[in-house]
Amino acid sequence: MKKKISSILLIGALVMGTLTGCGGNSSSSSAAKGSYEDVELTMTVNGTDIQIDTRVAQKFAELVEEESGGNVKIHVYPNDQLAGGNATKGVEMISEGSVDLAAYASSVMSALDEKLLVGTIPWSFDNYTDARETIDSTGGKYYESVLKEQGITFLGSFHNGFRQLTNSKRTVKTPEDLKGLKIRVPGGKFS
Repeated sequence: MKKKISSILLIGALVMGTLTGCGGNSSSSSAAKGSYEDVELTMTVNGTDIQIDTRVAQKFAELVEEESGGNVKIHVYPNDQLAGGNATKGVEMISEGSVDLAAYASSVMSALDEKLLVGTIPWSFDNYTDARETIDSTGGKYYESVLKEQGITFLGSFHNGFRQLTNSKRTVKTPEDLKGLKIRVPGGKFS
């Protein structure tokens, strides 16, 4: 009998190590066959087949299956297939319980609560180490509390890179170099 599982979120914001470290030296023999209920879960991600969120989701599915002795299987659907290519609809599917798991960037998750945009504020961190330490120490707890209000369980996060500016016109090194460029940014109050 499959229990309805609260949607679990892997925010595509900052910690690949959280999931890759889960594998350790354990093997499928560490989970006795039958110690987990047979269950099949659905996981949606909005990245393409080769993007980091899909790769992390596939690795996560592999680790869960291994640790459960094959009893828990996660089917990963990239490209927002289940939401018709619409990331906002994908996020709604998490909150409605239409999918069991998902990996979305906090900027996409902000469709549920704009407080999730805090991690997208430009120049908040000096480097990846500072960002990772913040997310690991207090940021994850913050995301967890905001998502809990939406009925979503926050499982962890992984790194998807800082925002960067690219264009085909010129090198940008100073704010003045932005003059005349059109820049596309995620929506929300912080953008």
